[in-house]
Amino acid sequence: MRNKTWMTSLGLVVCLLGAASCSTDSDTSSDNAETSEGASAAPGSDEAGESAGPDGAGATGGPDAAAGTEGPGGEAAGPDLSDVPDVVAEVNDTEISKDQFSEAYTPTFEQASMQAQAMGQPVDEAALRDQTIEGLISSELLKQASEENGFEASAEDIDAELEELAKGNGLGSADEFLAALEQQGMSADEVNAEVEQMIKVDQLIEQEADVKEPSEDEIRARYDELAAQQGGGGAESGGESGSGAPELPAYEEVKDQVADQLASERENEAVQTLVDTLREEGDVTVHLESSATPE
Repeated sequence: MRNKTWMTSLGLVVCLLGAASCSTDSDTSSDNAETSEGASAAPGSDEAGESAGPDGAGATGGPDAAAGTEGPGGEAAGPDLSDVPDVVAEVNDTEISKDQFSEAYTPTFEQASMQAQAMGQPVDEAALRDQTIEGLISSELLKQASEENGFEASAEDIDAELEELAKGNGLGSADEFLAALEQQGMSADEVNAEVEQMIKVDQLIEQEADVKEPSEDEIRARYDELAAQQGGGGAESGGESGSGAPELPAYEEVKDQVADQLASERENEAVQTLVDTLREEGDVTVHLESSATPE
C-alpha cells in the first residue's frame, strides 16, 4: 500500500515541478474533511484521478472568499500572511511555525489563485488556510507516531523511493529528481530526510490502517454505479451514454483504475481514522484564527 495523501514539504516541492499527480484535481486539491472526493469520476475521463487527502488544498470561490488575491494587471498576488502567528499550532509540544505554514500554504495558494482566476472566482482563503494547517497537524501526528513505533528506512529503501518519485514526475533518474529539487531550494540531504520520513509514515499506515483490497464484486459494483451515473453503458460493453457525457470505457479496460479508486478511498478513510485517534490521544492546540478549524 502506498499512500500519496500525507505529503510532507517534499511533496509540496514536487508539486512545483509540474507533475500531473500534483494538479489541483489530484491529491493536493481536496477538502480537508473529504478524503475520497472525485472518486465518482468515470475512469478514463479527465476528472478521474487519485483521491485527495486532508493536507491538500485548492478550494476556490465561496462566500468567505477573501478579497485582494489579484494583483495589478490581473496577475495573481501572493497570500497575506501578516495575521499568521509565529507559532501556528502545537502538536504534543512540537511547534508548527509560521515559516512552516508559509512554505506549505504559499504554493498551494498560488495554484488555487491561478485556477480561480481562470474561472473568474476569488480564492476561499479561509478554507485554504484550514486545509493547510490541518494537513500540517496530521503530518506531524503521523511523523511522531512513526518515530514512537521505531520504524526505520534503509538506504536501499530511500533510493528506491527516490527512483519512484523521479518516475512519477517524468524524470529519468533519482539524480535528475534531486537536481530538480535542488533548483527549488532543497538540498540532497534535506530530500533524503524527507523521503526517509515518508517511508516511516507509510510503514505506520500499513501497520495501523487495516485496508483490504477491493474484491471483484466490489470493483464491478462500482463500475456499474459509474455506468448508471453516465446514463448508460453495460458492465461489459461500455454502451452509449444518453446524457451527452463521454462514453464509459468497457469494464475490462478500466477495471484496474476502478480498483485503484476504491483502494485509495479506503486507505484515505483508514488514515483519517488513524489521525483522528492520534489527535484525540494527543495534545493539539491551534493558534491560527479560522472559522472552520476544529477547537
